Amino acid sequence: MLILKRLVLLSLVTCFCINIAYGDEKSDLDTKVLLAKIKKNISDSADKLNVSEQVFKDASDQFSRLSQGSSYISAYNLLELPEFKNPSLYSESEKIIALNNQRTIEANYYGIPVTSLDSFISIMASNTIDSVDMKKGIVGVQSIDDDIEVVVVKCTGGCGMPETSSVEMMLHITGKALDAGVSNFERFKVRFNDNSGSYVKSEIWRMRTFSGAYREREASRPCPSCPFN
Repeated sequence: MLILKRLVLLSLVTCFCINIAYGDEKSDLDTKVLLAKIKKNISDSADKLNVSEQVFKDASDQFSRLSQGSSYISAYNLLELPEFKNPSLYSESEKIIALNNQRTIEANYYGIPVTSLDSFISIMASNTIDSVDMKKGIVGVQSIDDDIEVVVVKCTGGCGMPETSSVEMMLHITGKALDAGVSNFERFKVRFNDNSGSYVKSEIWRMRTFSGAYREREASRPCPSCPFN
């Protein structure tokens, strides 16, 4: 039963790795109300998993990167393991050991306890489905070459990131992107300037109205030695 349950959960996640869907999900809610909803989603989910808000946010971002193909888990596909490709050659105890090893790898990737893994996958899978307007059938992947919105963030620490926690920074960036009209699952560019207004670097982010925007990748730096996260 445990193995069957895990295969069902795995199928929920892997289906998003092929092609992430996004629709025109602009809402009448103003930015402050939507940011409050995002904060509550993070808080409630963290409480359910018995982890900090920062841990949940980081795990949520990793899930999103995996779903849209910009990240990868080693030994992620359970069905590719020898114990499950050729199940008749292995005992139940060997399959359970392989399953537990895979669960540990996956939990480490997300940065959460193994005991929270199934609940986390359920939260993220259900909210990925719920946050897309499936009735419209709008499915696609936004090209990184598209003309995307740019938001500007002023660094208070001098070189790359504002002097806030990651969750606070994410909410700040999410709010700026929402004000600019960025929709759910839409990419946008974040330009970081230092205190003097000089350019530091750019990053590509993607909007998620469930757990807030997240960083996909570095876009550019003015010099090879400039620090970046």
